[in-house]
Amino acid sequence: MNTLVFFLVVFVAAVSGRLTDHRASRCPDPFEILDDVHCILIDPFIARTYSEALAFCKSHGGQLVAVETDDLINIYDYINEEEFVMKQNYWLGASDAAKEGSWLWEHNKGQVPMGVPYWHYGEPNNGNTYNCAILHVSYNHRWVDVPCTSKYMTICLRTA
Repeated sequence: MNTLVFFLVVFVAAVSGRLTDHRASRCPDPFEILDDVHCILIDPFIARTYSEALAFCKSHGGQLVAVETDDLINIYDYINEEEFVMKQNYWLGASDAAKEGSWLWEHNKGQVPMGVPYWHYGEPNNGNTYNCAILHVSYNHRWVDVPCTSKYMTICLRTA
């Protein structure tokens, strides 16, 4: 009986290892697994304008990060895993350029959630010249509106 249990444990461990390897391979380079549904690519080294960040993500088969409700904690946890990564401001794939005050996700034109805990207190607040949003490091990566021509770091997502 002990031999059977031993082989069963070894078999489960071997299969688990294969599943883990298979799961990791679901994300093409340079993406990494974020969760069961998403792959993530963070570039904390090159600052880009909003349109450059959109193009960068698209060129890699992804989209500029959109923080849907269930993704919020996973993305924040991922950002906070590495000290250098956590100390950057990142573009959020959201804009109100089409209609002032109507914030929409770039990837699906869905409504962006407003207020805390997403936006920093009092944000968005800068009228028709601040039409893009970032995850701002000084506010624990809560969102603030900024000019789309500013340069910040990029986070891309894609489906795993």
